[in-house]
Amino acid sequence: MYRSALLLAAVIALAGLFAVMPAAAVSPQWMVNVENLVRTQEQPLADLGASWTLLADGSQLLAAQSRTAEHHRTLRRITPDGQISDFGQFTPGGHGQLPETHYGDAARVLLAAAQTGAWVLTSSTGETTGSQLQFLEADGRLRWSLPLPSNAADGDGPAVALSAQADGSALVLRKRSVLKVDASGQIKWHFGNGNADHVMLDQAVLAVDSLGVSWVGGGGGLRLGADHLKFAAVRRFDSQGALLSLGLLLCDSCTHSRVLGLALLPNGEAAVVGRSGAGEPGFFAMFGQYGAQRLRVFTAPGGGYDHVVADAANNVYALARDTGTVSAIDPANGSVRWQKSGSDISALPEGVLIAQAPTSGTGALTISAFGADGTTQWTRQIEASDGTALGGARYEDGVTRVVAMVERESADCGFSPGLVTLDAAGVPQSTVRACTVPVRRYWRGISSDPSAGIVGHLDRRMLRFDAYGKKRWDYDTCPFCPGYASSTYTGGSRLMPDGTAWITTRYYGTAGSLPSEHKLLRLAAGGSVLGETPLPLPGEGALWDRTQVLADADQVVVLVPQRGGVSWSRASSSGSPLAATTLPLPGDHDQVELLNSRLWPDGSVSLVTQRYYLYGCEADPPPEYCYDWRNTVLRINADGSERWRADLDRKWLNASIEDDGSHVVLVSAMEFGESVLLRQIDAKGNVSAAVPIPDSTDGSVGHVIGPVRGRYLFSTHDGFRLVDRNDNLVATRASQDFGNAVAYAEPGFIVSSSFYTGRLLSADDLTELARFDTDGPDLYPHYDTYWEHWSLSDDGSVYLSEQPGSRNGYRPRLICFAVPGSPADDVIFIDRF
Repeated sequence: MYRSALLLAAVIALAGLFAVMPAAAVSPQWMVNVENLVRTQEQPLADLGASWTLLADGSQLLAAQSRTAEHHRTLRRITPDGQISDFGQFTPGGHGQLPETHYGDAARVLLAAAQTGAWVLTSSTGETTGSQLQFLEADGRLRWSLPLPSNAADGDGPAVALSAQADGSALVLRKRSVLKVDASGQIKWHFGNGNADHVMLDQAVLAVDSLGVSWVGGGGGLRLGADHLKFAAVRRFDSQGALLSLGLLLCDSCTHSRVLGLALLPNGEAAVVGRSGAGEPGFFAMFGQYGAQRLRVFTAPGGGYDHVVADAANNVYALARDTGTVSAIDPANGSVRWQKSGSDISALPEGVLIAQAPTSGTGALTISAFGADGTTQWTRQIEASDGTALGGARYEDGVTRVVAMVERESADCGFSPGLVTLDAAGVPQSTVRACTVPVRRYWRGISSDPSAGIVGHLDRRMLRFDAYGKKRWDYDTCPFCPGYASSTYTGGSRLMPDGTAWITTRYYGTAGSLPSEHKLLRLAAGGSVLGETPLPLPGEGALWDRTQVLADADQVVVLVPQRGGVSWSRASSSGSPLAATTLPLPGDHDQVELLNSRLWPDGSVSLVTQRYYLYGCEADPPPEYCYDWRNTVLRINADGSERWRADLDRKWLNASIEDDGSHVVLVSAMEFGESVLLRQIDAKGNVSAAVPIPDSTDGSVGHVIGPVRGRYLFSTHDGFRLVDRNDNLVATRASQDFGNAVAYAEPGFIVSSSFYTGRLLSADDLTELARFDTDGPDLYPHYDTYWEHWSLSDDGSVYLSEQPGSRNGYRPRLICFAVPGSPADDVIFIDRF
């Protein structure tokens, strides 16, 4: 009682102080970012050679593909000491950002190491979407992002290759063009189908020699030449984009041919391989240092090669993926020296490293080192028994690194590519893989208490932080669920003053099914489960994220809005079920939302609902305004029976719940020039006549909140209005991008928009009393970060949930403020220790 008296005195003094003190920028008392980790469900990309690169500091950069979502990509950095970090934070097009670099619907992720970071090129396989070139700093931050032209039929096509240059620039190869981009993201030159003389088709491979000359292999010849669409082509460009040479290949009986692989030899020559039409011969060719073709050998019909590498001794090795054959080819005459089975190749100093994936998709990935004469130097099998045939190996500076699925899934570690390091003799030295991956989650709601802190709701987790920002518990409904998959989700919560909490969960038996289980759990202050209570399942269209949990020392009530009504359940303080029912509302198909609710000591509940979407549309013909919104105010007895209801006939925005059980409701003007209306409902459900609010003929009403000392705040299109329950207009305030009214308590009203800092307005005259500043001066809105849920208590404590965005590292954040001069602002006074 003594503390309550002090609190009341402080609030009264605070109200007087607010009348004279200027608005203050209030910094958070604390902020916490919540990391969301789930078990990995990934595999190497099919285009392994382009999605795996060695950075300047010796780290490996590896892109992976989700096993459950076809186009989901992740990008990770593995340091030389085996540490794993998520690299990059941005998606093509600059849309929603994720810590694990979720590249949206990008079918290809191409990587190239730079001196100070990495180039990332993403592209879809479709012909109507564009590509995106990004430069990431060494710590993964985005320096810039460059959208490349769309892949229209007459455009450049999807990206196929990326090469970093010594001068800090990068070359980008697309199906019908090649271009150079400097370190600042500017296109320096472009050569493609827009050129009047050349046709470029199906470009596939890009390499740069020691003189800085770019070699490009694909198809297409000179526009004026005969059969220019049929040729395989090798083009050379200088550093300024000037075409130096054009070499064409086509067998006499072939419908068309295309270059698929190109390797530069130390002696300056280039080995070129490719294929032709179905059942037609493929080819192996050699080009001199200046682009002159000196050798061309055709394979048997239906044959050809897809990839080629060269070792330091000018030996050449070509891969045919359709037959799984690696051929050592004499560059002097094109003859085949020897052949081995394999699915991926990498050059050794003198010889070749061959990876052989298991043919059945399960089993071991075999890595073998062969000398130039075909003798086996060593062979190693890497466990890859999780059903994937993807994998590969690369030799660099005396070390062989293998990417493969190396372990089975376990309770604390999911599926993911492993990076296995082998020494010069093929002996494994280390294995590194990511067990978990951060994912982007959104706050679904919060509940708070001045003494106990805040509970934040994520889709399958609830976390409690105390008044000082210390995490007290983290309840995960599905801790071992992989990726975005889950079978159990959270609903609503109620945090009690002693730190205990009531939460609701729902369980789905199988993916895509309706919920099969609905529970009420009571958690101790430390997070342990004190008890579980089964609840009835709501009906169709349940808005689980809008669940409201009301509780006091004796009881708890759970309200779930659903289509055509509200599911109502009541239990004792020990969790014993007491009653349950469904409260029907007009419009069987209308979606229902809960605007306001209050639990009374006798177990009854005051409830304000809003329904929308199909109200009256079942009539034939439907009325003109069948999509209009309607409200119903109810008083529900402790046994679930209805004490009274008031169905309101117009769009009433909200209804307060007064201490005596009565209500004040406001309705939006239906037409411009009409007044906003006020109506009262007494504690027995009797509805008064609507009266207009003076000076309110400026259109529709937005949010309505209150009361604070008998006054109510509502927003309009041009500002705010403060009224009392006697229909008096107390104050107005012009809009200053404050947004909507979001929270209220004894200190006043909080107004905020999704992208702007919140303000505290006086309940006396709408003077701005404080500005809650999360990240310094709010000169511009932050459109990728927004605030979702606010709460304000009588002691002046303010809690806020901030959704993932650039300002919070793409992690959901909880923030605590205190109104200046309030008890919450005085640690000793509030006695929280």
